[in-house]
Amino acid sequence: LPLDDIMAPSFKGDGTEDPAKLLHDIELHVVLNPTEEVKLNCFRLCLESGSYAQRWYNDLPAAEKDTFEHLVTAFRKKWLEKEKGELQEELLSLVLRPEDVGVPNEDGMLGHVRWAVKVAGLAARIEDDGSLIPQALKNIPVLLSRYLGSNCATWPDLVQKMKKVPSTVTESFLASYYDDEAAATIFRWHNRPIPQLPELFYLSSFLEMPLPKDQKIPIPDKHLDKLVVRDYVCTEDDVRLLFRGGGGFNRLAPFYFTILSATPDANTEAGFISFWDKNIRELLDILLPDGRCSRSSQGTKTAAFRPDFAFIYRNMCLFRGEEKPPLSLDDPKAKLADKLPEPWPYRDAPYVLGYHAKGPILTLAAIHPTENGRTTVTDLARYDLRRRRDRIRHMVALINAEPLFRGLADLASAVDPELTEIESYTCIIEILGPVQTRMKHLQKMYAYLEEKKVPHTDAMLHFIPENDKVILQPRGDARGPKTVDELLDAVICVLEMLEVLHKPPTVIHRDLRWPNIMNSLKNRREWFVIDWTDPVEAPARAANKRDFNPRTHCPALYLDNHGTEVDLWSVGELMLTSKVREITPQLTRLGRSLKEKLTATEALQQIRNFRSSLQDTGDSAQQDASSVLTGVKRKAREDCEESVATKRVNQ
Repeated sequence: LPLDDIMAPSFKGDGTEDPAKLLHDIELHVVLNPTEEVKLNCFRLCLESGSYAQRWYNDLPAAEKDTFEHLVTAFRKKWLEKEKGELQEELLSLVLRPEDVGVPNEDGMLGHVRWAVKVAGLAARIEDDGSLIPQALKNIPVLLSRYLGSNCATWPDLVQKMKKVPSTVTESFLASYYDDEAAATIFRWHNRPIPQLPELFYLSSFLEMPLPKDQKIPIPDKHLDKLVVRDYVCTEDDVRLLFRGGGGFNRLAPFYFTILSATPDANTEAGFISFWDKNIRELLDILLPDGRCSRSSQGTKTAAFRPDFAFIYRNMCLFRGEEKPPLSLDDPKAKLADKLPEPWPYRDAPYVLGYHAKGPILTLAAIHPTENGRTTVTDLARYDLRRRRDRIRHMVALINAEPLFRGLADLASAVDPELTEIESYTCIIEILGPVQTRMKHLQKMYAYLEEKKVPHTDAMLHFIPENDKVILQPRGDARGPKTVDELLDAVICVLEMLEVLHKPPTVIHRDLRWPNIMNSLKNRREWFVIDWTDPVEAPARAANKRDFNPRTHCPALYLDNHGTEVDLWSVGELMLTSKVREITPQLTRLGRSLKEKLTATEALQQIRNFRSSLQDTGDSAQQDASSVLTGVKRKAREDCEESVATKRVNQ
């Protein structure tokens, strides 16, 4: 059957489709010509252009989509094999926004029906019998919940009832909702078209553009005069940059009361946090309700590990802030660039936004890459937030920035979350389980690493007993290697670490995955291993599959008397799951020539020899680098499987 004749189903990966059905439909479409090429192309054509699923596919390492079997395995891992607890949490976090009720999206599905299809799909995957329906209905507007009543016994019932909600009900609901002029203003903000991103030199003018009248905040006429300050400190013209008369401000009251609030009489950072939050955080919560705000811990021990303020939108930190008290000698502007990893992590986005503040003096800024690959900061507008006039100008800039965040998110297109605990920029971990037992083990491990002089690891700075947290150093970037050189650097660092760790008395890490391999922010050729909560002395007892995922760990890990082979297997797995894509037959053959059983020292020598050959042979050899790594992986896997077979016979 020619590919042109295949009517491929469409899959977006947005939660409204059944992933299992996609695989079934593909098998049906290729039944007359089930060749590898046809199946791979059919799968690719099923992914809707510009969708989350297509971005996932584009970012998938070549080794995970070189065969249909590998591609299906990766697809199942991403879309079908989430833990039930994670799926339940996702289900209960889905909110039906009032402005989505009765409004069709691009595929014609009404917003409230789309919500019901999503939650029902998640419920089916965790095999919920309807017990979670009452909790899910707390996430929809009260008027709609009252209309549905308590007669939705099953998830299919809920979907059907949502589909049958008459248009008169949704129109009545929307009329009552938008009778509030403030809510109508918010609706207009959220539905502005995404503009073409302004060039950096024009960005300041864009943020200070006057708001259209219907996008200004409605306010009772009697309150307008309260914002005016005599002697031209804040004139009526200044007030009307942001406000208009003729309505109650209702949900937009934070804008009004923030302008009236007093400036803190404080000289400490802690004394200004609530002030900064009023002028930034509370306003962003209204402008972009789909985002979330995050603050670092406000002590000197943790402030260096992440931005003082981060606004996460679609998994990306598109707005960050650095803050200092009025008399501080530190430069918060410099930290905006210092805390952003290099190379530029936001793909095609030309910049992201941020601010730096010293007390009440706040400067909006653009953070962007330069031609030499460095990250720099360009100031856009400075506001003295002691003055009402400047607070108003600052709020206008944030309102104008709202559609920019949506445009930047489309260009940045992150798949993995940014600023997650441990895996990105923080060095704080929370100790779970029996705290005293795990803390003793963790302290013992870090003391052992220091005594044994194990290289390329993090180190414990402090233990905070009040909230059972550990502060580690240094900071790291969990983006993973993107080039052959970076992959070689990472593998060499890990093997150098294992070479010392595996010396008697032998300790094995057992959890060498990319989330636990960090790239140093100070030296990009340095990589180090984190997460020392699970290492044990070898030989070790069988691990529990509830603690280690069998899909990502060596099979020998679940048998008694396993040892260093599980770590070497994991190094191979690191190579296989990296995002480096250049794999050639020449280096695959070289990998197959590795006949001897590998130790960390032997594997390290193989990699170093290959790096030397790269330097001798130039660019052509560099293109072949990944295959020798694949060979090391294959040999390590063979050794591990041999070990598993032997131990099973013995047991």
